[in-house]
Amino acid sequence: MQHGARHGPNMKKSRDIARHTALQILNRRDVQEVPVDGIIESAFSSGSRSKQDKAFIHNLVYGVLRWRGRLDWIIKHFSHIKINKIDPKVLNILRLGLFQILHLTRVPVSAAVNTSVELAKSVADVRTVRFVNAVLRKASVGVGEVVHGLLELCSLIALPLQHALRRVKVSLQPVIQPAP
Repeated sequence: MQHGARHGPNMKKSRDIARHTALQILNRRDVQEVPVDGIIESAFSSGSRSKQDKAFIHNLVYGVLRWRGRLDWIIKHFSHIKINKIDPKVLNILRLGLFQILHLTRVPVSAAVNTSVELAKSVADVRTVRFVNAVLRKASVGVGEVVHGLLELCSLIALPLQHALRRVKVSLQPVIQPAP
């Protein structure tokens, strides 16, 4: 490999194609009742991809699927449109962008946002492209506050729950102790 080839224009184009492939896989999974592994295999069989691109696609697809609930929760927080009203293709673009922002530390936030906007241009009108840009930019700045707020909420719930469980355990103690 030539020096700098991993970070030059070919790498960027390769990563853009990988993101597009990941989006196609996620969109296809949403409309077909087939295992994602089969969809990925099918996508890989049509064209040559480097090991790095295949790994990146796997990481994107399985990452979005693994964290889908959390990603959707964050999207709901930063979107003025109800999540069930967002076009599924656009929603997958938001999930891909947000997953990269939150979990792929080697992908700059600006790259995650910009490539998501480019993906949106291929499936949506200008207003929707602006929506994708706005949601991801707001999320990239404010997600820390949201997660911190969620952790605070969990701790507020957990402490009373922990005390309630202790009371239940104490009250059940005579019932669950074995007879002598």
